[in-house]
Amino acid sequence: MPESFYIETFGCQMNKADSELMALSLIKNGFVKAPSGAEADILLFNTCSVRLHAENRALARLRAARSAGRGGKPTLLVAAGCMAQRMGENLIEEDLADLAVGPYQSPSIGDIIQSYRSGLTGRIHLSQQRADFHTRIDPAGASPLEASPWHRWVTITHGCENFCSYCIVPRVRGPLISFKSADILAYIRRCADNGAREITLLGQNVNQYGQDNGDIPFHRLLEKAAAVPGLVRIGFLTSHPMDFTNDIVDVIADHENISRSIHLPLQSGSDEILMKMNRRYTMAEYMKKAGYI
Repeated sequence: MPESFYIETFGCQMNKADSELMALSLIKNGFVKAPSGAEADILLFNTCSVRLHAENRALARLRAARSAGRGGKPTLLVAAGCMAQRMGENLIEEDLADLAVGPYQSPSIGDIIQSYRSGLTGRIHLSQQRADFHTRIDPAGASPLEASPWHRWVTITHGCENFCSYCIVPRVRGPLISFKSADILAYIRRCADNGAREITLLGQNVNQYGQDNGDIPFHRLLEKAAAVPGLVRIGFLTSHPMDFTNDIVDVIADHENISRSIHLPLQSGSDEILMKMNRRYTMAEYMKKAGYI
């Protein structure tokens, strides 16, 4: 009988999208979904480090699961995602997890578990080498989801290089990686063909799309996505004011199926504080962008 798995997800939409890919990898490797964590042979926590509260919740769940596991299930406890990247070695050392898998490798979790079960790999998978990075654009992931067949998350970038002074994301998710626009658009078309009517483009800073690889800029990708037949709503998360341009606003204005909801975090109304945060814009610059919107 195949082993079963259950994934608990903490944090942002990026983690939700990664958990979908993790589930896909596990199913490809012969594992089956369990109705709940208590019934799973393999319990995975896709964790967050952006907020202390999210880390504390994940740690509490790991401790509870480890305690429960001494009675039989789960037989394998996996910490994945940003918290695993930040403190995975400690989690293994303290026996709070059997495997620690960072964001670079989490979408190939099924292969990692199979290799671990076969004695071919160890317990720690926290490399941030580009050769170990697993793409977020997997054509198999375009199939309809049970929970929301009408909506798909579409990750267009991974990582961030802004290094805001209060943010750990560049350290746990690594530098900016933009996926090829041709692959993204082919994936979106496949999602639409499979019944998706709404997509959300995801990235730590979607506005920086293409700046690392010379691909088309974000507003052109948004424009091309809006032209895919069958899509009635397109959103995107998250924008950084530093890179939010009038071109993006113009594309939104020209396409009724692009959401009018724009997430543009100000963070502070003080130029002094913004400078200390390393946000690289002023209040006047932010208000000018808001005025154009």
